[in-house]
Amino acid sequence: MYLFPKFWIYFWEISNQSTKNEIVGIIYRPNTEPHADIDIFESILCEIMHIINKEDKQCIIMEDINIDLLKFETHPKTETYLDSIFCNGYLPVIAKPTRITASSATLIDHIYTNNITSPESFWHNYHRRGRSFRHFSHYFN
Repeated sequence: MYLFPKFWIYFWEISNQSTKNEIVGIIYRPNTEPHADIDIFESILCEIMHIINKEDKQCIIMEDINIDLLKFETHPKTETYLDSIFCNGYLPVIAKPTRITASSATLIDHIYTNNITSPESFWHNYHRRGRSFRHFSHYFN
């Protein structure tokens, strides 16, 4: 677990005897200053992803970080953040808005995996083994 003064970051390693161990991460980044510094958050997350990749483990990261991915074309820091995710070998599992109102739509809740060949099977394994993240399961439908 990483507990930074600005962010809440939790990771668990799940042992798997038949395949690689798997890492599950949950991250929260507030949207108020000074805690909302995207550059610091991106740097910390990239460091964590680098460590996981170096250890050659599958990972799924679930985030509530108040960065609207739908604005990647108009907000340079969002574009840079998303590029960092891709450069570390992760892809978003959610591609549609996670919050919709009559006047707006945002994608501020994220799920990423470095199991690029089959994110669906990675998620399915948790349910098959009795592990369930029910709060996030509706994003995969």
